[in-house]
Amino acid sequence: LAKAESAQKLSVANNVMGKEVASLQTEVKELKSILLDKDNRIKKLEKSKITKSQIANIQKLKDERSQFLAEAKEYKQRVEELENSKPRRSGLRERKDTSQNESKEVSKLRNDLRKCEDKLRKYVEHSERLE
Repeated sequence: LAKAESAQKLSVANNVMGKEVASLQTEVKELKSILLDKDNRIKKLEKSKITKSQIANIQKLKDERSQFLAEAKEYKQRVEELENSKPRRSGLRERKDTSQNESKEVSKLRNDLRKCEDKLRKYVEHSERLE
């Protein structure tokens, strides 16, 4: 009877221990899955992590960009002021037209000069004949 009781106590204790082991095993499985999730999250964060030096470099680039934009704006204003202060030079086509007009005028004047010279020579010849 005592053996039966002790055997029954052992089976009850084993049953309770079995339940505890089973619950501990499920808890271990849950904790392992939580650890895997955390590891995956850490890996993901490591991939997308921006370091302080990278942030400083990005800020430096933004500052340089704004500085260059300001300089470009100043240069554009200076160019506009210079263009407005100086009389605008004529374009190539206009210069060709004016040079052609000038050359035509020069050739016309030369032609008139030759005609006048010819008339003068004829007058000189005529006056010599008359003398």
